[in-house]
Amino acid sequence: MVTGNTYKFRASFLFGGNLFSDDVIEINDSNITLRRNRWFVRDFYSITIPLSNIIDVQIMKHNPGAEIIVESHSRNQIISKGYRYSSACKIRELLMQ
Repeated sequence: MVTGNTYKFRASFLFGGNLFSDDVIEINDSNITLRRNRWFVRDFYSITIPLSNIIDVQIMKHNPGAEIIVESHSRNQIISKGYRYSSACKIRELLMQ
């Protein structure tokens, strides 16, 4: 991966994401971060996994979009849905480099 780049992927309600929470996956040189903002309760959830700890990246294709499951050595998981299938494949490609 080229150093200094940060990739952001935003889930959409049109592709099966949650209506009231905004999921964003950010991938930089060393980490993947899921940020979930639930605006109706003003709650913010974030989980970060180092890229060196990633074991597996799975894509589950659904009718309108795709769900992404990232597993790590420390048994942390990132589960997020509502992405285009092409975006999910790009996320898997970036993580498995």
